[in-house]
Amino acid sequence: MLQYYLAYHLKIFKISDSPTLPILTLSLAVSGSIYKITHNNMIDILKQPYILTAYSKGLSTTKVVFKHALKNALIPMLAQIGLIFIYLINGAVITEYI
Repeated sequence: MLQYYLAYHLKIFKISDSPTLPILTLSLAVSGSIYKITHNNMIDILKQPYILTAYSKGLSTTKVVFKHALKNALIPMLAQIGLIFIYLINGAVITEYI
């Protein structure tokens, strides 16, 4: 359905030549779960005492979030991305088979 809409109606991609449509289809299916994991991890980490210490030292919000919080929130997310990568490989096999 996505291929029909993007290739026939909008004429963005060719119908059979572009590998972009299977990649787009598979990545959109898991992007919500990656967002949810990252969001929940960031909420948990921003409540940690070392974040409050960083704020009390006078660091800006941008520096605290990107240097301290996001670095620690990416650790569980990378483990989940490893599992999602396996799902995407299996999905690619099924998508290309159909």
